[in-house]
Amino acid sequence: MTLVTELTNVDQHLLRHIYRLRLLTTGQACEISGAAPRTVRQSLRRMADSGLLAEVSGPPPGRERRWLCTELGRHTAEATREVKTRNYQMTESVARAGAHLIGINDVGLALTRWARQYGDDITWEPEIAHPYGKTNVAIADAVLTYTLHTATGDVVPLWRFIEYDRATEAPNLLVAKLRAYVEVAGYKPPPQEGELHRPPLGWQRQYPTYPHVLFVFGDMTEKAASNRINYLIGEASTDPFLCEYPNAITAWATTLHRLQNSDPFQEDIIVRIPHGETRPLHTRD
Repeated sequence: MTLVTELTNVDQHLLRHIYRLRLLTTGQACEISGAAPRTVRQSLRRMADSGLLAEVSGPPPGRERRWLCTELGRHTAEATREVKTRNYQMTESVARAGAHLIGINDVGLALTRWARQYGDDITWEPEIAHPYGKTNVAIADAVLTYTLHTATGDVVPLWRFIEYDRATEAPNLLVAKLRAYVEVAGYKPPPQEGELHRPPLGWQRQYPTYPHVLFVFGDMTEKAASNRINYLIGEASTDPFLCEYPNAITAWATTLHRLQNSDPFQEDIIVRIPHGETRPLHTRD
């Protein structure tokens, strides 16, 4: 078994991120690491040769390599005690079809690039479950944490639910996701065993304020993305359930292309659902 002490700092950093994010391309690993690309590639290869990582080819034409933890890699990452243990199995077959996870990471990286210009930090965790009712669960594609560093020296964490859409599902499911987030916002769970001070709402066990929902449309043309955003706005504005609870949640939409090419904290590239107004992605609300 590979010991954590045998890994370089770059190895450990990459292994923790691949464990946490489940799947990274070589390019994403280079950007997240911040080390020289050659150093990152050598680290990935070394950990693959040691049985900590598995690699699969992405789709043509580029076939960029994708990296995931093996069982040994998962145990080794957990041994660092610097990751939150997660019960999941990322397999090579899933990784080959992992465009959705790759896209979620592209969203996180795009926002990270802009946030760093303001001295702020961003992290994201994929596929976080939020129960409502006895059996119902809303699974956010990712929960993004924006750590705001104020001029007075305060550190303020903010949260966002990220929904990444590649037009692989019927558009009416977008509205269903909004309904689920409204359900989560109002869900009052039964008390947990040993819980002395039960928060009135379930989400308050995880967040001090209810996160905004940000739909990001990618892996499609801007025209196709605009059509899906307009559909979502139109349906959300007339959906009986959403109209019954108009202020339960705050939701926005944009495209991955806009996030990658325009400063979302300064330019009007975020669309409010269902109002249709555009504005920057404010970090203080």
